[in-house]
Amino acid sequence: MEGGSSSRIPNAPRIDITLDVDEYDEMHQEQNEGENIGSNSRSTTQQQSRGGRSLSSNVWQYFTRREDLGKVQCNLCQNLYVHKKNSGTGTLKRHMEWHEKKSGNLEQQQTQLGTVGGKLVGNFKYSKDKMKSEMCKWIVRDELPFSACESTNFEKFAQTSLQPQYELFSRGSLKNVLKKEFKNRKEELMMKFGSYNNTKFALTSDTWRAITNTHYICITCHWIDEDWHLNKRIICFKQFEHPHTATNLSLIIASCAREFQIFDKIFAISFDNASNNTASIPMLKSQFNPILDGKLFHNRCVCHVLNLVVQNGLDVAKDFIAPLRDCACFIKTSTTREQEFKKLCRDSGIKYKKFKLDITTRWNSTLKMLESLIDYENVVTPFYNHNISSASGFFLTNMNFQFAKELIELLTPFEQGTLIFSASYTPTSHKVLPFLLKIVHLLYVYKENEMFTYVIEEMHAKFFKYYQNIPLLYCLACVLDPMVKLSGVESLLDAIVEYGNLESLGEHIRKLKIEIYEVLQHLFKYYSEYRNISDKTPPRHQFGFGYGSSEASSSLSAKKSKVAFDPYSVVHDSRNSNFDELSLYLNNGIVYYATDNPNEILKWWKQNKRSYPVLSTIACDLLTVPVSTVASESAFSAGGRVLDERRSRMAPATLEMQMLLKDWCDAEERKQGLLQDNFYEDTSSSNSPPQS
Repeated sequence: MEGGSSSRIPNAPRIDITLDVDEYDEMHQEQNEGENIGSNSRSTTQQQSRGGRSLSSNVWQYFTRREDLGKVQCNLCQNLYVHKKNSGTGTLKRHMEWHEKKSGNLEQQQTQLGTVGGKLVGNFKYSKDKMKSEMCKWIVRDELPFSACESTNFEKFAQTSLQPQYELFSRGSLKNVLKKEFKNRKEELMMKFGSYNNTKFALTSDTWRAITNTHYICITCHWIDEDWHLNKRIICFKQFEHPHTATNLSLIIASCAREFQIFDKIFAISFDNASNNTASIPMLKSQFNPILDGKLFHNRCVCHVLNLVVQNGLDVAKDFIAPLRDCACFIKTSTTREQEFKKLCRDSGIKYKKFKLDITTRWNSTLKMLESLIDYENVVTPFYNHNISSASGFFLTNMNFQFAKELIELLTPFEQGTLIFSASYTPTSHKVLPFLLKIVHLLYVYKENEMFTYVIEEMHAKFFKYYQNIPLLYCLACVLDPMVKLSGVESLLDAIVEYGNLESLGEHIRKLKIEIYEVLQHLFKYYSEYRNISDKTPPRHQFGFGYGSSEASSSLSAKKSKVAFDPYSVVHDSRNSNFDELSLYLNNGIVYYATDNPNEILKWWKQNKRSYPVLSTIACDLLTVPVSTVASESAFSAGGRVLDERRSRMAPATLEMQMLLKDWCDAEERKQGLLQDNFYEDTSSSNSPPQS
């Protein structure tokens, strides 16, 4: 046998022309079964030899005789070979063995090439094990029941449109795949955590009561990796047995941290306002032994505090809101009234939109309800007042809508802050102090509005119940924001004192300023000595994004705007002549970076970590801390969708595997926290006694 020299495969092995006599096929004969075959067409697939016996070698499924050329052609690479009808198939088999070494098992390969997502896809190899693994991840990530793998409709769809070899398998088999996938990924994550030597982790924890009346605890861990990307993983979604005491809570958290090899790497933990959470802090400190005797260890969820502040204000404003709520319910809960109002809007030239109704446990729903009503004042007022029964006791006036407009403006910054502090992939600890100033200034301005006098009094009292003593963590994180630094933090604190209007606040801020610098020096010493980071003074030059100007301040008393108030406008720039790493950073001038990218601060520290090796490590740990427990709350939302009425018998261990695997798979594509609806903090989700 000879191979055509012009058509041989590049880099193909040298072909041995010796015939394999033991595996020869007899002379090939074609049979035309009523079909006209052109002179350039290939022979029919049914090939027979002398005596009517069909060709028996498996090699012929990969070759086609070209009678027009007197050769055979490989179906995979289109290479042509001279092959007489009475020749053997040894050479052809060796050619296919070369293909097999190059591309894998030929039996299950599709020989067609195609594109997926604009990318060229080579020979596809179908694997039943791979299919089960991917189906398991699909079902878990989309929160589908296990019975989806037993659907005959899906089987038909897969066999006719995707893969003819697809076969159904049982939910029991799927559960085994889930166990295996969970075990493998858990081991990978534990190994990854164990490899981090100088990385600190921050935790969040919360509890939830499912539809089955079973209580669960969720623990998430957060860290910044070597590429300066903020990461999050759920590491616990276990059944929380009674009693839900601080002792049991601390034992579960410590056990989980030890299991995932981060027990000695915990920097801080974020809790909501439940009393057992607060009571567990001393126990957790004694176990984790955090730095600075735990001064930075406990972080109270900012979103829960904002929720309490707003709920206090809404409770005072309920008499103004009640007629608007009743109006929305009056129209929305009746199809007839809704159609009549829709016709009235059309006749008035106004585009009709359905009103939103609020619920008591989510304050933002009240804000959304008011926003949906505010543009319909001229049509909804006469419609409601004309149709409503006098027995309801409500009557809409212009005063209700004027109050609603002011209330929307008051609550909008709270909503914006809740969204900012609920982020999964952006640091938030450095944003709290400027936000606190923004809220203090907002309350200061609204105090002069007579309609809001009592509302602001309640909100002001609740706000300073939690933030009269401003957490040190937020101040230090803000110092390591190159757009603020130490002088900027002092300016922010001074502004909070001026607008806060509390006698005791000034003395606390004075002590806090001293403590900030002392703790910063202790941190610098600790990270330099105990974490093996050398303090090498970088050359004095302009770092990163450029220096700011020292002309950023203006008179605080002149700032009377509401939502438009910029807390960074009070930041001052100051410098001195001491040039070790810490002093160099503090006195090298503030840096203005693009604030439209929430991760710009991580980018800045990544670019300047060689100039500030110690401070960049401190910044990495401080910016890791999440200031809310939304990471845990969002897991409970997903858990509620999985453990619904139809799947209420699901074992807690199975639910934990599903929730953790879903989170870990979403993390690979950085899709954690993409919620099904607008999620805001709901204090009712915690089943421990809350603090008011």
